[in-house]
Amino acid sequence: MKKTLREIADLHSGIYAKPDPSGDVFYVQVRHFDQSGIFNQSLKPDLKLESKSERHLLKSGDVLLAVKGSNNMSVLYQNHMRKAVASSVFMVIRIRDIRIVLPEYLSWFLNHPQTQAWCKSEARGSSLLSLTQESLENLELSILPIAKQIKILETTALMKKEKALQQHIHSLRENRNQHLLLQAINSASQI
Repeated sequence: MKKTLREIADLHSGIYAKPDPSGDVFYVQVRHFDQSGIFNQSLKPDLKLESKSERHLLKSGDVLLAVKGSNNMSVLYQNHMRKAVASSVFMVIRIRDIRIVLPEYLSWFLNHPQTQAWCKSEARGSSLLSLTQESLENLELSILPIAKQIKILETTALMKKEKALQQHIHSLRENRNQHLLLQAINSASQI
């Protein structure tokens, strides 16, 4: 079954604020995440909690989609990230019923290459590309049974693990080969 984002979730833009090094909440920006969407835990809170920002506090399970710029990555906000407010670079997507769509599945769907291509085709602007809330609300996604959503997420996790292992093996092989070449050079120079 296909549904639009508007039918399954509430969307609102993050806020624009000036970071404050003596803050008490995180002002979540794209730079707070690595390329895999992992939150940098070593960062310090950088926004004062005020009435304006308090009503924009993120809830565990909120899906953040970068809507400004060329990197439309999606990340899942979880409580372990501590109190946070999304910057205006993000659209905050809050699923209404997690018995229908898991936030992890939605984030996976938004990061899928096909959806990313859709985001690029929908982005507007001359100097800074941006996705509108209206276009995002009309984005259609396939709603699968929860068990299938979980299988997709498990498969994706295994694929990431396999890729990391392959990169580690490649690195070890490269180090070994460099070591062997260095040994060959050293033994040749001793003759």
